[in-house]
This record gives sequence, structure tokens and C-alpha cells, in this order.
Amino acid sequence: MMFAKADCYSPLAMKKIFLEFSAASGLVMNPEKSQIFICGVSDQLKNEIVQLLGFSEGALPVRYLGVPLISARSNSKDCLPIVQNVRQRIDSWVNKSLSYAGRVQLVNAVLFHLQVFWSGVFIIPSQVMKQIEACCRNFVWTGTWSQVGIPLVSWKQICLPRNERGLGVKQLREWNRAFMSKHVWNLVTEDKNLWTIWMKNKMRNQNAWAYVERQDSSFSWRQILKMRGSLQHCLVKKIGDGRETSLFFDKWLEKGRIVDLVGGREYVVQWGETKMVADWRTSHGWSIPASFQRQFPTISAEIHRTNVSHGLDEVIWTEHCSGKFSVSSCYQMLRRKAPKVSWSTLIWDKFVLPRHAFIWWLVVHGKLKTKTYLHGLGLNVDTTCSFCGNGDEDINHSFFGFSFTKMIYKQVLQKWGVNH
Repeated sequence: MMFAKADCYSPLAMKKIFLEFSAASGLVMNPEKSQIFICGVSDQLKNEIVQLLGFSEGALPVRYLGVPLISARSNSKDCLPIVQNVRQRIDSWVNKSLSYAGRVQLVNAVLFHLQVFWSGVFIIPSQVMKQIEACCRNFVWTGTWSQVGIPLVSWKQICLPRNERGLGVKQLREWNRAFMSKHVWNLVTEDKNLWTIWMKNKMRNQNAWAYVERQDSSFSWRQILKMRGSLQHCLVKKIGDGRETSLFFDKWLEKGRIVDLVGGREYVVQWGETKMVADWRTSHGWSIPASFQRQFPTISAEIHRTNVSHGLDEVIWTEHCSGKFSVSSCYQMLRRKAPKVSWSTLIWDKFVLPRHAFIWWLVVHGKLKTKTYLHGLGLNVDTTCSFCGNGDEDINHSFFGFSFTKMIYKQVLQKWGVNH
């Protein structure tokens, strides 16, 4: 892919380069296999560029490296290939005899990874995420993506870690946000990749936290900027020489950013929004303006107590022990959480068969399909236990009240030396 400014001179220079490359390599450009995409110019200039290069004009969206290239907000139609891939993969498993546990493993190992590449490129529309989750949910409980069954446990509960009463299925929206948050990390750390250099130039080298989005910003860029709020408390600057740390907008004090502590952006104008930490430091310590010390003595005292190190400033990601950003640690920070339980290590032990573990997982949720449970759903069934005929067949009776299970427990415990 070649990029050029839409004027009369840049395409001419591009054509000259093509001809020089052809003369040197013997490879000739094929107009029938090439297209040109033009936006933001008049129809007259567009026609001149098309005639100059001899390429046919293409229309967005177009697929490149498996994802659509679009100039506006992505919609459900643009992301339809993800949903189709998920459905096709499920269709290939329909004829296989899979337990609930086997289906969950396929969701985690295969279906989830079908959308990972897209999640790192742009924000996937919520409607598409709902369709993917619906396909996975239906597959877990019915074995197909199209048949809607009654879920024994809610999908929100399933999308929690095992030690939080879930099955460890990823929350797709939060995973997408975590993947895209890496762009914020690159901007804050000023990583030297091509995208970061380009965007810093578009931001006119403003601080990533201080930059205010423009009205003509693209949808994806606005979404990336919105993520800054949820990541601010996790990105801390470790002060070295102070030349790469914004005095007011970076978080380098323990209590937070100075712009938030003083009450807002309008309060820091009098001392200069573009000031760096190095501007208030001297070889002997800190040189804080007297006006700032009078208005904010508490903040000034904390600045004096701040430890500094030798060398360059460093950005620390507080959600990982290494201090470096990772998508998985960001996901753990963004995802929905629930209280942890102690029985998860017992059920999900490596020596327990997955299908057996899944049955016990249903037991602790009270969702095992006993006669009493089916009767509670409105089915006309006799709730009497089919094995002993004594009492209703519920979870407590089947596992702890039935004489046969009591005998098994007693024999097993005796072999372990447990006398009760």
C-alpha cells in the first residue's frame, strides 16, 4: 500500500517511482489488479489523479490483512466476517458428541481467538459482540449456534474466572478495550513505532493526558482517547531528570495528578500548561513558585517529599509486577469482578476430569437437572427419587441423602483414614 497527498504533484512523483522501480527490477505494475482510493477532494481533482495514474477508483470498505479498511465508524456489516467465522466453526462441530465441559473448552481455545486479531485493530461494535456471545452461549447449552436453549447459568457468571464461580470465558468487550489500551500505553511511553510517531505529530507533540480531541477526529481515535480515564490511575511516572514528565498532567505524585488536585485545567494556566517536572527542579532540590506554595501548601509539601532517581523518567504500569503493560493485566483491571470462593481449587483440580468438574460446578450453583429442578421449571415430572423411592430427588438427596452415595463416601473416607 502506497500513501500520498491528494494533489497534482504527489501522484506524479509516485508514478515516477513506479517507473524507476520497473526499470530496475523488471516488475511492471498491473492497472487491472490495482486500485486507488481518494477522499477529501473535489470530483475534478479526483478525476485528474485517476487519469494520471491509470488505476481504477476503489470504494471503502476494502479488506486488507483480513480486516476492513474504513474511513468512518465500523458497523455490524463491516464486522460480519467475524460472526460468520464463529458460526462456520460451530457448524463443523455439530455432529460431534461433546459434553458441556468440552464445549466450554472449545469456546476458550478456538472461538475466542477468532476475534482476537480484530480486537487489536479497532473497537468492535457492541452489536457484533452480542452476536458472538449469543453464538457461544447457544453452543455451550445446545451444541449449535442457532438454537436458543434455556441457560442453566447466566453468561455473565460464566465469563468470570474459576475462583470467582465462573468458567474462565473471556468477557469480549473488556478484552477488546484492553487490547486497544495498548495504544494509550504507546502514546504515554512515547514508543518509537510508526503509529506512535505519526499520532504524536498529529497531536503536535502535546502530552497524551493534556491533548483535547478535535471535532474532526475519527471514531477510532476518539475511542482510544476515551480510554485514558480508565487507565490514569494505573500509569505512574518515576521521576529521573524530569524532562519527559508533564508537571501538571502526568501522575508522578502519590496522591494523583496536580491538575486534578488543584481543581482543573483552568487553574494551571497561570504557571504554564506545558511545564515539565525539570522546570521546577534545580541541582539543590525543588524550586516551586511562591504563588503555587501559597495556594497549595499541601501539594507543595508532597512535591518536596517526592523521591527522584538518576537517569531518564520511566512510566510504570502498576497492574503488573514488571511495571510493563500487558493486555492480560489490563483485562484483569477492566473486567467485571465477583467475590472469590475457596472451593474452586477442589473442583478444578488437574486430576479431576473436566466433565466431572463441570457437573460439580452445576451442583454448587444449584443448577443440576434433578427432578426437583425440572419441576421448578414447570415440567410435569414426578419428583420422587428413582433409585430409592424415598424423598424428592434434589441435589442434597442425590449426593448426600441417598443410602448408596452415603456408603460410597463412607468407604472412601475409611481408606483415607477419616472417621466420620
